[in-house]
Amino acid sequence: MIYLPQICPQPDWHGIIPEISDHSTADTSFWISCYRKGYTSIHSNINVERVHGAQKLKIRGENEVDVEYINSRTLKASCPKIGVKDAIIHAPRREWKSPRSKPILAIDATSDGQLYAYSSEQHIVVAALGDNETRQMIMQGHLADVTAVRFFPSNQVLLSGASDFRAKIWSIQDGSNPVTLTGHTAGITDLAIVSRGKNVLTSSRDGTIRLWHCGTGSTISVLGNYNVPVTTMTLESLPSNYKPADQAQLDEREFETADKMILVGLNDGSVRGIHLGTKQEFFSIQSGYDKVSALKYDTKSSILLVATMNGLVQAYELVDPSKPRLQWQRSDHAVTALVIHRTADDALLAYVSNADGSIYCTNDLISVMKDDGDLALSTEYSGNELEPINSIVLAATESDDKTQILCCNREGYIKVY
Repeated sequence: MIYLPQICPQPDWHGIIPEISDHSTADTSFWISCYRKGYTSIHSNINVERVHGAQKLKIRGENEVDVEYINSRTLKASCPKIGVKDAIIHAPRREWKSPRSKPILAIDATSDGQLYAYSSEQHIVVAALGDNETRQMIMQGHLADVTAVRFFPSNQVLLSGASDFRAKIWSIQDGSNPVTLTGHTAGITDLAIVSRGKNVLTSSRDGTIRLWHCGTGSTISVLGNYNVPVTTMTLESLPSNYKPADQAQLDEREFETADKMILVGLNDGSVRGIHLGTKQEFFSIQSGYDKVSALKYDTKSSILLVATMNGLVQAYELVDPSKPRLQWQRSDHAVTALVIHRTADDALLAYVSNADGSIYCTNDLISVMKDDGDLALSTEYSGNELEPINSIVLAATESDDKTQILCCNREGYIKVY
């Protein structure tokens, strides 16, 4: 087991630096605390000073914490005593509170990064990402908390699932709800959209996954039928060593399902792989720990990340999923969301959010697993003050050369890094 370090800066540190830069306050300081299981906690004052006669700041750490100023919202920190070297700390670039002032349960963004959607109680809000909700559409129709939202590839249609056992398809143009999917007998926990969106998938606390035909709102197939809740789900392409289903054997309402698989996490701590074409389960993983809270899969490397409610993240390779190749933890706080991202130089990064309000990013998982390198903390995203993060999503920027991270928390804030 690898225990990753955690860097916790004073939540409002990014408000202190501009005040000194524009001469509105005198030299001051903020604090940073560093933690790692099995090590003594380290707490440091970070002194921020103006360099007289120059338009720059001097930042100096204490107690073996080294800090380098990058810009007013980015620092670089090292703490050799607990194994932190050149970790980046980001403060939110933008943040705002939902006008509803209620916990935000789920969030998603369009593939072009122009729009985002989030759920708050029974309501769904869609707004332009750059507008901080100055222009928004509120969609209502669910009878209980909306637990998941997903944009279709067209970015013009939204899928939602809720604790009222139902999923709904919405038009982003006018907020109408032409199709409601009914059939589950417990709350919906996750959603997936098959290819262009003629079919969708829903998972539920009733232990099933349903494949739907969007045009008619009818159920094509009920999968799983587990005796425990399905907590999370992801839809992926089949690994190359598995054969697609015979197209002639598929229901006429199915589109592009023959070569897909569903990976599902269950309340008993297991992960199941289901061939969507044949509708058969073809592998099972038992994490050996608490219930599965998040899953993510990288098709190119066949690496599957499994996260649990006790803060553990395990990395498996589907060519041999009998045991994890890598596993790590920062604390006992539940992992609430996972995102994986391929960089321009083909590194595979894992973004992890936790119930303690922390969000962090690892170094390249492929190099760690292939070369037996050291897993390391690459980036820390600060500013949530112990408020549980309910969801994170990556969104492209307008130039598409960088990636934004959107997160939502229990206090009703949306933050963009």
